Amino acid sequence: MTTPYSKSIRYEYKLTYKLRKAGFLVIRAPSSGRNVYADIIAIKKRIILLFDVKYISKLETLYIKKKYFDLLKKVEEIVDGYGFYAVYVGELKEWRFIPLNQVEVISESYVKITPDKILNGLKLEDIVQQYSKI
Repeated sequence: MTTPYSKSIRYEYKLTYKLRKAGFLVIRAPSSGRNVYADIIAIKKRIILLFDVKYISKLETLYIKKKYFDLLKKVEEIVDGYGFYAVYVGELKEWRFIPLNQVEVISESYVKITPDKILNGLKLEDIVQQYSKI
């Protein structure tokens, strides 16, 4: 039986593979709320990318606990890197990458990413091209 957790792990590995193939040094450090790290850390030419991987089966609003968003934001600041929510949308069979500054804080407890923000998020090719040239 596939659980949401096992599905997330599968997509973490898929993204890790794609980033390695694009020339990044990739470290998979899944957090699941246990520490302050991103699920995936990718480094290339001194550029540090941090990814919190999310899987959604259909395009819908994604709600995330604000304490996890705050932790990812803190790591982004500590390493002077770029943080993203890497969202794989099952019905689209595509990745979208939402920078942390585009995530909407809706309360003291939650942040959200709306379907339009997901659809307008960066694609993997955009990430590779944009952050390989900095």
